[in-house]
Amino acid sequence: MNAVLSIDPRTGAGHGPVADESGPAVVDDVAGEALTAFQALQDAGRSGRADLLRGWADALEGHREEIVRIADRETALGGVRLGGELTRSIFQLRFLAGVVTEDAYLEATLDPAADTPTGPRPAGGRSPRA
Repeated sequence: MNAVLSIDPRTGAGHGPVADESGPAVVDDVAGEALTAFQALQDAGRSGRADLLRGWADALEGHREEIVRIADRETALGGVRLGGELTRSIFQLRFLAGVVTEDAYLEATLDPAADTPTGPRPAGGRSPRA
């Protein structure tokens, strides 16, 4: 099995292996674990899923410096940009947790057909398929 190498985009220097390539058996195992996790998430209900999203946000915030440092080493995008992207991701996780908790997404929304500056919009807000 081949190692996946980390390479500094600023210098081209290698940082060494960060993972091994996954073969079919590993992919099968991970898919099985995902199925188990799916059932656990269903059993957790909306409140449990919201708690999980908040937990992910807290974990990202708690490891902010390390995440930004490693991401910068891998991408050379810079700490300011990566810190902003991490903040955005944390906000989105917390926002989604609130949406899941309040359950407004379960309500029906009608989006009628209308003329718009970019042309007519079909009912439902969907573009016609080609």
